[in-house]
Amino acid sequence: MTVSAQRKQDMIQMEYASGFLKALYSEKVYTQETYNYSGVTCYIFKGTTDAGSAEKLVAFKAALTSVVEFGFTPPPVMRVYCMSSGNVQNRVFTRDPGWNAIYYITLGPTTCTPSSVASISNSVHPGFTKGHVTCIHELGHVLHAARLGENFLAVNAEGGCTGAPSGANAVQVSGYAGGAKKEFVAETFAGMVIGRTYSAEVMKEYRLYNGPEVG
Repeated sequence: MTVSAQRKQDMIQMEYASGFLKALYSEKVYTQETYNYSGVTCYIFKGTTDAGSAEKLVAFKAALTSVVEFGFTPPPVMRVYCMSSGNVQNRVFTRDPGWNAIYYITLGPTTCTPSSVASISNSVHPGFTKGHVTCIHELGHVLHAARLGENFLAVNAEGGCTGAPSGANAVQVSGYAGGAKKEFVAETFAGMVIGRTYSAEVMKEYRLYNGPEVG
């Protein structure tokens, strides 16, 4: 289905202008490096005030390795921004002002630091740091967006993935998974990559929302 012009306009304003640009300008100066792994080129932007950027990059690189080794295929080009402002969320942005596909990940101060959010990343998983799992979750959003295309930002009537998932299935994944279908997908994805297994009902709902598949 085609995303309406009004929805596109609303999403560009909300996602890019009010979301990404606001986060971007929270840092005045960035240093840049390029990281290549298994056919994926990542342009890394480190805010010069972000003392945690090195730890975040270790976590991101570990997450990318885990996702690829599990059998998933990320988009060939991504950008990762490390920022220190408390207003910056760990978040994925998927459309630029011209409605072209982009895969930008912002990593804020909670990337590697435990918080009160009832997410998989805030649970204990031997062999995985908090930042590692956070970045796997964000890569789940990236792969979900790549799979859905522009419909990742569409409403349900346009073939999108909005609203809340089944509570009975979400509770098997995490508290955070129950807040939105996209979070259900990203949390289930993260759980799968770190070695969790889920019921047939959870996986059926994951596939209903076009969650990323191996290959």
